[in-house]
Amino acid sequence: MAIEYRLYMAAPATSEVLAEQAVALGREGGILDHHGVQDLLGDGGVLSAGMWCRVTPARLPRPFPDALEEEFGIVHTCWIVFREDGSHDRFRQRDQMVWMVGGLLGRLPADAALHYQYEVLWLVRKGGRLVVNERDDIWTAERLAFLPQPFERAALAFAED
Repeated sequence: MAIEYRLYMAAPATSEVLAEQAVALGREGGILDHHGVQDLLGDGGVLSAGMWCRVTPARLPRPFPDALEEEFGIVHTCWIVFREDGSHDRFRQRDQMVWMVGGLLGRLPADAALHYQYEVLWLVRKGGRLVVNERDDIWTAERLAFLPQPFERAALAFAED
């Protein structure tokens, strides 16, 4: 089973803007040198540590609300999926993902949420308030430094059925 993380973003973010900003960040940081906007909107691109990523528009209107909408009021318009490559250092891949997520949050003021397959909620930003999961195994001091300031630490979880 693939290990995937998704950063969901709400309006005014669009898939095109999200892809443009991800490519710009990746090039600035030297972690996405060989991919352009159309790559991220198409088959995806690979970060230098091995993690694959792709930007996708949300299918709207949805026939039913998803957990982010029901629990946090985030109606996402697009997302970027990050998929780990098991043959590379997973910790380093996650560091690069968080670096990119922090940069995207800094550039795009939209409501957002980062989660692992709707099982583990890493962060939620709603109305400009950024809340980061309190788990230290997810958020090392180095990863926290990648995030825009200010943020709060709290227990984050999806409601159980």
